[in-house]
Amino acid sequence: MLDITFIHDNCRLKFPELESLVNQPIDYAAVVKKIGNKIDLTLVDLEGLLPSAMIMVVSVIASTTSGRPLLEETLEKTIDACNLALPLES
Repeated sequence: MLDITFIHDNCRLKFPELESLVNQPIDYAAVVKKIGNKIDLTLVDLEGLLPSAMIMVVSVIASTTSGRPLLEETLEKTIDACNLALPLES
């Protein structure tokens, strides 16, 4: 199984609640990659990554999160880790 701790640790700064909403490591990495540093998740197309009901829950919770945008360097390293994790599923 994929060790996704690095991605969790970094994303926790931006959207701490996401970890409890998206439990599967591959799905989590895909969602983190898609979200990036965007603030308004209603503008992020998560269709195909999560069920419709979960997309709504993620969007609503993201609108009230206490998290903050990641530093550019942290974001780049996190996206790189997501890119490494995602091909493992294929």
